[in-house]
Amino acid sequence: MPEVSLSAVVPALVGFSLPAQVSAVAARGERGESAQPLRQLEPSQLRLLRELQRRDRAVRAHEQAHLLAAGPLAQGGARFVYRVGPDGKRYAVEGEVPIDTRPVPGNPQATKQKAARIRRAALAPLHPSAADLAIAMKATAMMAQAQLELIRQQGQETPDRGLASPLPSAARGIEAYRHPPAVAASVSRRV
Repeated sequence: MPEVSLSAVVPALVGFSLPAQVSAVAARGERGESAQPLRQLEPSQLRLLRELQRRDRAVRAHEQAHLLAAGPLAQGGARFVYRVGPDGKRYAVEGEVPIDTRPVPGNPQATKQKAARIRRAALAPLHPSAADLAIAMKATAMMAQAQLELIRQQGQETPDRGLASPLPSAARGIEAYRHPPAVAASVSRRV
């Protein structure tokens, strides 16, 4: 899993459709030049403005949750896509937080810990997006792979017990349950 971005498509806002494409001015990060005072806006423009303000707050809170949970795995700050509102100001309508999702080479324990943090970062917002859930699933798979590698390493470190995998040990436990030793039988007779 290389670098990915945790992106904000806030589920509560999925039904919100922008009446126009993100403007080139907003994409470049510049301010609109003709800011209109609020009192001169029409009712439909005021509704759009309130919706943009609400979306901006939700997107920023979503990305902040990712940043806080990702910690040092975050590669820079949040990135936003902006829309210029009828008041000439920019409002965040989408966002992402790039994070490092590469396994730690040769260290499955560190990889497992890193994958757990990636998963926490992906699921940190109150309403994770579909992309966030997909990243959480990949991080869970990465944790499982690291755990499997740890089990393999432990099996190789204890050849005197013959544990190439946990299965022989489990099989011995099941067999001991089916056929308890004679000591156990004598203890139960005394009671």
